[in-house]
Amino acid sequence: MNAGAGSRTDASRREVTAGAVLRPCPRATVDERLPDWLHLYNQSFTGPPWHEPHRDVDAYRERIGWHLEHADLATWEARAPSGQLRGLAYGWPASGNWPEHPFYRALETGIGAERSNWLRAAATFEVVELMVSARSRGSGLGRLLLSRLCADQAVVWLATHRDSAAAGFYRHLGWRHLAGFTTTSGIPLEVFVKDAPVVD
Repeated sequence: MNAGAGSRTDASRREVTAGAVLRPCPRATVDERLPDWLHLYNQSFTGPPWHEPHRDVDAYRERIGWHLEHADLATWEARAPSGQLRGLAYGWPASGNWPEHPFYRALETGIGAERSNWLRAAATFEVVELMVSARSRGSGLGRLLLSRLCADQAVVWLATHRDSAAAGFYRHLGWRHLAGFTTTSGIPLEVFVKDAPVVD
């Protein structure tokens, strides 16, 4: 698999579906889009089971800044015809080494070296974030964003809260549960993989 296959961000690639316009997001425009992303983030994660604090733009930028600096970041947005953000998905292909972040240290400790080494192999793609506005949930928009973001990827993985509705969503789409772990802040996460061989 070409590691860059899922990271094309030609703004001319767009489609209208599920009542929204889906298109890749050029890296150069990410910073100006953060206020919209923040609104969706607060809507998605301040309630149960995440209970994240309500953040302003500066706090949000501090939290996800290392995401935005990733060399192979691929991003898709879904916007209503009016321009309102309805959904967002982003991620990156594995590079063979985990980023220097507590999340990955907890992941490696929690799921074991064999599974961790497999997830960070060059043939995998990590979905780092998927968010859909409350009014668009159940419309199929999340599934469509995932399909665009992960197109041409051989194996895709992600982690979500054990008690979230998203966990059931991924199971419904045919993602396979791989393992669970707890972050350094005590959040129980479950790892799901798609189009993957069994790793025991």
